[in-house]
Amino acid sequence: MVKQLERTCSVDGCTIKVLAGGWCTRHYYRWKRTGEPGPVESLVIKNQGRLCSVDGCERDSEKRGMCAMHYTRLRVDGSTGESASRRLPPTPDGLCRIEGCASPSFALQLCGMHHARHKTHGDPGPANRLRQKSGGLIRRGDGYVAVYEADHPNANSDGYVLQHR
Repeated sequence: MVKQLERTCSVDGCTIKVLAGGWCTRHYYRWKRTGEPGPVESLVIKNQGRLCSVDGCERDSEKRGMCAMHYTRLRVDGSTGESASRRLPPTPDGLCRIEGCASPSFALQLCGMHHARHKTHGDPGPANRLRQKSGGLIRRGDGYVAVYEADHPNANSDGYVLQHR
């Protein structure tokens, strides 16, 4: 039996995957609007072959004459900004950019721990993990209080023991 996702539109000349009723998305929604799926030639893909209208951008245009990146910037920031991407390229070795950290990079050339610190506090902090000294308390999500005692026999993998123990 052939899966529906592997089939193509039943309109002659259309090679797009089937959505419903044997038609692709465009022909199906045209049928819903007009009652006829129509020929392939009448389907015009907006902005096809056009480049982004922002100077220096070589990406294909998607909405309002802009690529997805510049359209999103306009929507969020109110300005399209520069033509270059703001993303940092990955580090050559694929590791966190914080000196002394050997964890693989996750985003912004930072590992998961440093990225979370940067997102929360605006600073990725030192390379080492911030562990509390013996006796440090934390309140867990379930309401229990845990004490940092790495040498305790009931300590979890992070070195914390429930206070009532």
